[in-house]
Amino acid sequence: KIIFLWTVIWRNGYFSSYGCTESGACTFITGQKEYHNICHDTHIINVYNSSGELSNKGKFILTNLTNLDLPVINYDVGDEGEIFIGEDGLTYVKEICGRNNDWFLFEDGTTMNYHQFNVVMQARTDIIQFRFIQEDFHNITAVLVKDKHCDTDNKIIEREIEEGLKKYITRTDLIYKFEWVEEIKPDENGKKRIIISKVRR
Repeated sequence: KIIFLWTVIWRNGYFSSYGCTESGACTFITGQKEYHNICHDTHIINVYNSSGELSNKGKFILTNLTNLDLPVINYDVGDEGEIFIGEDGLTYVKEICGRNNDWFLFEDGTTMNYHQFNVVMQARTDIIQFRFIQEDFHNITAVLVKDKHCDTDNKIIEREIEEGLKKYITRTDLIYKFEWVEEIKPDENGKKRIIISKVRR
């Protein structure tokens, strides 16, 4: 699948659109707006959380309504984001987070995706950005961006996060280290991955 988010010059200036090769363009954003309009006549965007339930935040599933072949195909494009219902009753895309498709690989051949890390971090209001990097089979670095209004000591936050990780990740051979930064920039391709593994298969 090829995912694209491009900018086009139109009569009133620039607009950006999101989609993939299989489903085509399905959103557009214009002017100074911070959200994407969904092309409701041609596409449906359903969002599923980690439990496989419909949600306002999670995995994007794109459906092209102009595809007349049966059965209707729902495309799991590997992207995540957030939607919301506007005052007009229509659904809009608030944020496109990009693919979070790295997997952690361990010596015994088992793998782990981003879900456990997301569960630990999603309820925290003191952290505005986070990323977990698997340095090797045993060492994981948590890269964190702190809310500037939070005055909680970093060591306390680190201890709470580590306790949460050990609660949801039962492996006992992992060592967590923490790195505090001002900003976590997207990858060169624009993706904002939650987890990155340096371990190669």
